[in-house]
Amino acid sequence: SEKLTPFGGIFSIMEQFDLMTACQSSDHMMFWGTAIDGPKQEFIRKVLKKQSNAKVLTEVGDKTLLGPFKQEGVNGYFVLVASKPDVDVVNQVSLLYPTLNSWRECETKYNELKEELTKKYGEPVGSVEQFQNPNVPDNQKLSKFFLGEAEYSTLYYDEKGSVELAVKGYGYSPLYSVRITVTYIDGINNESYEDVGDECWGEE
Repeated sequence: SEKLTPFGGIFSIMEQFDLMTACQSSDHMMFWGTAIDGPKQEFIRKVLKKQSNAKVLTEVGDKTLLGPFKQEGVNGYFVLVASKPDVDVVNQVSLLYPTLNSWRECETKYNELKEELTKKYGEPVGSVEQFQNPNVPDNQKLSKFFLGEAEYSTLYYDEKGSVELAVKGYGYSPLYSVRITVTYIDGINNESYEDVGDECWGEE
């Protein structure tokens, strides 16, 4: 059986020992038991092996969107793989959680993941969780992430890189899509970090 952990890991029980060994021996950040390193296509091949229905959806520049991935009957997880500009070396990977339909759902999931990540990586080095208008009604809060009027982001440092938990708005009106993302940024391969943008979602 397969399990998607709160940190975005899909692996069978029989693979857990191999995953633990890999995490101990690699100098790089890990994502689903695979080091964030090496040629992007090779990394993508390993990720796609986790679930047979997943595929490459979009490639824009140095970013590739993979999916969909399913967990316990819930579809809608995606993976965004990025490489260093002009160099075919993976340097960061984002797990995009399913579309959120309410602020209560978003806030609850964000806090759950923040608690789990804090247990794994220790206290965050920085966190911003605010709306420009603190009195905005709950039914309008998700839209504020598209308008640049809200920011929820928590950053963790690890000896091998960093991890960012965030709420991000993707797409364009009226097809809004707000998702929680967890981005794993490899320290060795991250000489020039570029935020994962919206271009993979494209505008018709």
